[in-house]
Amino acid sequence: MLYRSVFGEKMATSFTRLKISPVWFWSGSQKSESREVLIETIHDDEISSMRFKTSKLARGDVAKMLKQINIPEDCLTGYELRLLLHSHYHNPDHIGRIQYEVHLDGEKILSEDVALWNHPNLVSISSSKIPIDRKLNIHIVLKCIGNCEDWDWGRNSKIELRSVEIANCSKMPEIDVVSTSPFSVSQNNSWKPPQQHLLSELMHNRRIATKDKIPEWKLLSVLNDKLKSYSLIDKLGIIRPALFGIFDSIHNVPMESLPEEFVLKPYHGDNNWGVFSITKAGEKYHDGMRNIIFTHEELVKTYEDEKTRSPTMSSTCFCEQVVKEISETFSIPVDYKFYCFDGKVKLLLIRDLNGGADITQRRYRFFDEQFELVDGISNDLTDSDSIILPENISELAEVAEKISASVPLPFIRVDLFNSVEGVIFGEFTVDCGLVDKYNPTWDKILGEAYVEAQKNLSAKIPNLSKYIEESGLLSLGMPTILDASESD
Repeated sequence: MLYRSVFGEKMATSFTRLKISPVWFWSGSQKSESREVLIETIHDDEISSMRFKTSKLARGDVAKMLKQINIPEDCLTGYELRLLLHSHYHNPDHIGRIQYEVHLDGEKILSEDVALWNHPNLVSISSSKIPIDRKLNIHIVLKCIGNCEDWDWGRNSKIELRSVEIANCSKMPEIDVVSTSPFSVSQNNSWKPPQQHLLSELMHNRRIATKDKIPEWKLLSVLNDKLKSYSLIDKLGIIRPALFGIFDSIHNVPMESLPEEFVLKPYHGDNNWGVFSITKAGEKYHDGMRNIIFTHEELVKTYEDEKTRSPTMSSTCFCEQVVKEISETFSIPVDYKFYCFDGKVKLLLIRDLNGGADITQRRYRFFDEQFELVDGISNDLTDSDSIILPENISELAEVAEKISASVPLPFIRVDLFNSVEGVIFGEFTVDCGLVDKYNPTWDKILGEAYVEAQKNLSAKIPNLSKYIEESGLLSLGMPTILDASESD
């Protein structure tokens, strides 16, 4: 088959069309050797294709197609190799999940997001560098560069190798790569996708950046301190649980002098490790979190055992008032977690722990800023149909926005309870966008909200470091401790 070169100065006189077969396939994960990644392949002399067989793919999943080419005698002074590739999917809103790559002898020379171009892409590889064995190893690679939603990504990942041709091409540099797709990234084409603002990346960058900005770093530390944050809540006139005492060790908690009901928590920790909702039962203690009755020794041992399993859990602990949920259906208060951006709620996560202490028994549900139900936001949490919005959701949101507006940060999560006494503050979460995992769509939505909030904050407070230092937020002390004997 004869062609004239369409790629500038190089002029290959004639091309020899090669058979596609034989080709070899491989799949796996770059993140986990034990992860099985299934693929579907088709190959014969005229065409070869591969795609992932399942749709819920994870970052690091890869599939490879190897085509070996013997360089003809007339191409030993230089060659132009043409590969006709075809990805059939097109939806630029969904970039950042899967890309295909072309590797020559182990080196990546071209890549393109599968969502950008659904037309044939003619890739030209020209080189005067001839391997000693006169063989070219061409790998076509499908790579997951982000976690994928559980819909159609298997089918949409399909990449075809539709033709392979080679011709003599003298006086070429060591390697030159061009393509007909405007979205391919190679040494001759520096197209870059439009910048995406992802909350997960922004939160990671915030942690790195604020280390060099002492006031902002200190503010994050203050808000991450459960009890110092109570002092800010007191100044705002918002209800929070009464504090009965702070103790350097679980062994030093004076159980006999505490109220009939109280909550025991580690000073530092996460994911409810070391949290006990205690009701005294004679000389024993019923824990509502685990629905277990402990002796004092068993309670202490359970706390210490959980501390060994949770790297963030502290020996220091505190005891506070039990929050009574407004709905009598729940013995453990439901968590209302508001994702707030410069004083505005963008997302709500409701968490119900009444199913049991095991993480798999916890129930979750997400709602957007209009409090419309949204499923599938998190890659880690399973949505539960049993969770519904309370009647006073607007009141909860108003309190969350009031609290968020008092904190000069573009993003903070405010966790609240809905109690018989009213809306009660739970805690701030400063790093939820760093450790939580969202699907790509919501990672982007929350990231865009973060950037917009940051712009608004910068306009209002040009010198944020100075403002934080002068605001008094860094000098917040410990809140008032209530005499437990007066708690009833």
